[in-house]
Amino acid sequence: MLDRYEMAPADRVVLTIDGFDAGSVIISVCGNDARRGATDCNMTESEGLRLNREGGETVSSIPVAAPPAPCPCIIRVSSTGNDEVAVAAIDLIGHPVAPVVGAPDLADALAVSVTAEASPEGLVGWVRSGLGGAMNYDVTVKVRNRSTVTLERIAASGSVGRDADSVLANLDLSDPGVIPPGQTWTEVVRTEVPAPVYGTVEWRVDVSGVGPTVTATESTSHTPILLMVLAIGLVIDLAVLAWRLVSRRRRRSDDAPSDPGIGGGEDDVPRDWADADTTVVRVVDTTDHELAGRPVSV
Repeated sequence: MLDRYEMAPADRVVLTIDGFDAGSVIISVCGNDARRGATDCNMTESEGLRLNREGGETVSSIPVAAPPAPCPCIIRVSSTGNDEVAVAAIDLIGHPVAPVVGAPDLADALAVSVTAEASPEGLVGWVRSGLGGAMNYDVTVKVRNRSTVTLERIAASGSVGRDADSVLANLDLSDPGVIPPGQTWTEVVRTEVPAPVYGTVEWRVDVSGVGPTVTATESTSHTPILLMVLAIGLVIDLAVLAWRLVSRRRRRSDDAPSDPGIGGGEDDVPRDWADADTTVVRVVDTTDHELAGRPVSV
């Protein structure tokens, strides 16, 4: 934003700059609507400016240098990498005016970014996400016009998947349509990633309509902590149960009495009889046919 939009070369103008992510910018005065890039701008007398990184606007006063090309004229503010650009049209008094020459270079006219943040709804949503269930994300898509002309018929589409070749869900994006020079179109959409949600997923946004299609990607990762805790608890419970079962079988084996043999000594006497005042009588089978049928006295 400028304090005025009509000035003469060598005048000073006050700029208010906001909305840049870059730490510093370059300010230059351009003719021919900067259609041919730096060729139309007075780069030798451009101004470098460090922006306020504590938040808020940056205000600065600069001298207006006459551009090498005739008007229509603009004041152009750009980051050092030209990935962020803002322009303001000015009326430069006394400077020649001519029809615009050449088409703008739109090869890098668009800058696209996408960010996704998990956004479960309420306690139920957090529990569901902890178990690896379906999860909601707030996805922010930004499309910035880095050129000096208004861009039209811009379309955007997006999706999320395990990799670039898979699709778990599509983003419900509207088309940016028209973006003025130096402006940014922003949209936030709620998107649900279906269960099971675990590991890394890739968010992808494609913007077309001006020059080559521009693609932006971002990866997010999710670990179902609650599901892992329950799985570990189940494994521990099964291990304890198996240990108890083995221990019980060992105790039963140790407590079982030995099988008394026939014709043995004292070791063949059951433990319950060992200390009893009882006469033990052993009955031995016989094959003597002469005793068969006769009573046996003891």
